[in-house]
Amino acid sequence: MQGGTGNFQGQFLCYAPPFFYTKQGLDNRVKHLLSQAIPVNVPRVERWIDRFIVSTGLQLSLLQQQAVVMAASHRVLILSGGPSTGKSFICKTIVALRKALGRTITLASPISRVAQCLSEMTGQEAKTLHRLLEIDPKIMKFKRDQDNRSQLKRSW
Repeated sequence: MQGGTGNFQGQFLCYAPPFFYTKQGLDNRVKHLLSQAIPVNVPRVERWIDRFIVSTGLQLSLLQQQAVVMAASHRVLILSGGPSTGKSFICKTIVALRKALGRTITLASPISRVAQCLSEMTGQEAKTLHRLLEIDPKIMKFKRDQDNRSQLKRSW
């Protein structure tokens, strides 16, 4: 049996073959999605952010503003960070922007507690990844994937 290996921040990692190939496939899919920029008028988005800051009285750091612009111009955004770093506020801002642009958005999280917090913060439903992709516990596979994404397509 051949496993996969890698180096992550100075740590040597070893994967069982199914996990290694799953991780490779996921990495490639995310890179592909990130490479597909959506045409967007960046100055218009930046002006909207400025108006949003003024109307809400809240502040966005430069990094948070960049995340909002990236969300407007890409099909996928993976937002991570430690506790109290502004992830929920960025999500709230992104949802407001997408609504202002007349677009929809799907919010998902690997953890149900985070999905619940996202829903509360944004006023929009957020699902766990398993629920969004409709896992079938009988066969341990997702009903929604790259070949069957009819319900997901409406959100992209």
